[in-house]
Amino acid sequence: MSARLFAAFVVGVAALSACNPPSPTIRMFFSQGDAQSCGTNDCSMIPVTCDFYVGVRIVDPAEPSQPLYTRCQALTPPARNPTACMLNQITLDDLQSLPYRDLQFQIAMFPADTVDTTNPDVPLCPSDTTYDRRWGFAVAAGAEAPPGPAIAGQAYYHPGDSNVDITLGCADTGALSDACSFINSVQARATVDDFDTHVSVGTLGDGRCSTQSPANCISVDIGEPSFLDPDYLLNPAGLTTLTRVVPDPGSPAWSASVNHLFNATACVDVKEEVPQSTTTATCTDEEQPGSPIKPTTKLLNLVGKRLSKASLDQILLAAGLTAPPPDGITIGIVLDRGSPISSQIVTVEGVPSDKTATIRYLNSNRTGFAGTSTSSGANGAVFISTDAPFGTKFRSIKMSTNAAQIGGRIRDKVTIVVLDVGITSTGMN
Repeated sequence: MSARLFAAFVVGVAALSACNPPSPTIRMFFSQGDAQSCGTNDCSMIPVTCDFYVGVRIVDPAEPSQPLYTRCQALTPPARNPTACMLNQITLDDLQSLPYRDLQFQIAMFPADTVDTTNPDVPLCPSDTTYDRRWGFAVAAGAEAPPGPAIAGQAYYHPGDSNVDITLGCADTGALSDACSFINSVQARATVDDFDTHVSVGTLGDGRCSTQSPANCISVDIGEPSFLDPDYLLNPAGLTTLTRVVPDPGSPAWSASVNHLFNATACVDVKEEVPQSTTTATCTDEEQPGSPIKPTTKLLNLVGKRLSKASLDQILLAAGLTAPPPDGITIGIVLDRGSPISSQIVTVEGVPSDKTATIRYLNSNRTGFAGTSTSSGANGAVFISTDAPFGTKFRSIKMSTNAAQIGGRIRDKVTIVVLDVGITSTGMN
């Protein structure tokens, strides 16, 4: 078998076996969907200003940890306007011993600083990249792990195939042009508001966990949900713990330098250190109003939400649930400058055609469902959705102002959405 690469790039491949079966064309494309979108399928539109290596692995799908073929090749940038089209430099050879059976082709583009060049004649690209089974894209590395590939994808060859189509996901496009710094970091700072009081969690300053000092009872992390079919999840390995930096009563804050980039969203993960509590996730797709999070984002100031176990149990009971669904639930509230507001309708946007996002409103006492808009009272204005997928944007409008926030199901989390229609917003309140 022989093969060649085509599409944004074409690379010749030597014969794979003595039986001389048909030669497939290995075609590479760029993701333009919801997962790891590159924003274009034109390699010339993806600038690359740093040194990169391309790693190629061919494996038996039954034994992916034992590659049948590996190659790690330096990419030489052109004198002017280097782009992802450098991938057309890939050359594959010495493939005669590969078997003529189902094979898995993996292609990944690594920053030079992540490649072992102890022996410059035989560079070693990272070999621990894992790929999502549904999309074939690289799974995000954990917070303490070395940076993963900037662009990567995998696809299958079956005997007799004329084409092997590999869609490459842009896992970390910031590494392509971010001042050639491959240990990228984001400065993250978060405060935490209470879902019921709508003000910052307090502390008496004595360091003890109590009902009067809820800030001493929580841990705060930050991360970006990843899709692992069929759910979105906040992988613990991908979370960075924030450190308490403002201990004074009234408005404590947490911060950390996060050693990885955010592609499109960031979630503040708040866990109350009490038995049987459930972690909340409050997410945003904006670094500031009107400015989306992207791989070049370097500073995030976020607000997480603490939902007490008592309030969570009350809301779940009103919804006829004894515990949060394993695949996640969204609990939201509509405010007007910090106070619950009645008669507000919550709409949803960005829901895939094969998904649903049902909004149900709790009554004023949070004892059951009532009406087609938010309820009144100090405990009113709460809504839930048990089916909205992560990435759904929830919105509520009052006259000329509106508030919107990203939410939806994250596995084993309660996603919190707070819409304050008294403050124009398009991201996280």
